[in-house]
Amino acid sequence: MRVGYIRINPTDENADELLEKFQAGKQLDRIYWEKISVKEKNRPEYDKMMDYLRAGDELVLAEFARFNKSLLELVKTLEQLNERGIAVISDKEELNTGTEEGKFKLKVLKSAAEFEKTLTRQRQLEGVAVAIAAGKYKGNNEKEIPKDFEDFRDRYYTREMSVADIATHYNVSRPTVYKWIRQTENIDTNEGIEETEILEMPHIPDDPSIYDEPEIIVEMRELDTNEQSDISVAKKVKPKKVSKKVEKPRKPRRITKLPDDFEAFRKMYNEDILKISDIMIVYNKSRKTIVRWLKQANEAAELKEFKKQERAKKRAEKKAEKLREESEK
Repeated sequence: MRVGYIRINPTDENADELLEKFQAGKQLDRIYWEKISVKEKNRPEYDKMMDYLRAGDELVLAEFARFNKSLLELVKTLEQLNERGIAVISDKEELNTGTEEGKFKLKVLKSAAEFEKTLTRQRQLEGVAVAIAAGKYKGNNEKEIPKDFEDFRDRYYTREMSVADIATHYNVSRPTVYKWIRQTENIDTNEGIEETEILEMPHIPDDPSIYDEPEIIVEMRELDTNEQSDISVAKKVKPKKVSKKVEKPRKPRRITKLPDDFEAFRKMYNEDILKISDIMIVYNKSRKTIVRWLKQANEAAELKEFKKQERAKKRAEKKAEKLREESEK
């Protein structure tokens, strides 16, 4: 049996044309297709196709990008089909796993997938090592302090509960409880500091020319220990001149240029292969920076895809107009 499978993006409006182009000249006995994103975990037609295939069948694909969402998953699926005795034929990649050349290409794909996996892991380990050496690595298990922790901390101080009891209650480790105790102690210490009283400044007119600096007389009194008469000293003090500050407009925030190899990490993040914390370790950047980079990269990719669709739409319109003119002649 010769079975065909094609996945069409939900944004593609010309699904019928893609199906016709895919079936042209292939002599397929059965075809499975669905209009769904590759990120979706549940693909009904894909599952039906995989269950229908038997040993000796041929699976025809439009391209690997519309079959699996990552290189690792693709290689794993191709190997499973090869073990079941099912040959896979891809039009775009010109690959047929039923031939010796196709089997060799499959080995090359497997090596590339393993290399990509090893390289990603190596970058993670190097990033972690650098962060640990700089004292910036905090791990990925940062937990917030519970709102009712102060009650349990007081019970710890009065020996009603141990650290192990508190850790069991919150389902965390004992070092985490000790850290919460230190952090809440710092908060209590800062709250006990008395604030300095701030006196109101006298009103100053906007126009400095009509402002007369007043003379402030400060009376200083000294008391003699031998009960002598008080000595009063008058001193003239002038206030400091108040300079009018002109607020300059803030400069726009500088946007960090995306790294050249960031596109690969964007795809792996969108395909749930990597997390934001993993990318943070690789580039040694904050979560806020990585999130901003992902947003920029996704917007650029969407714009690129939109322009690509617009060009395809214009080509189709020109082709249709040309055919219409020829038919009128």
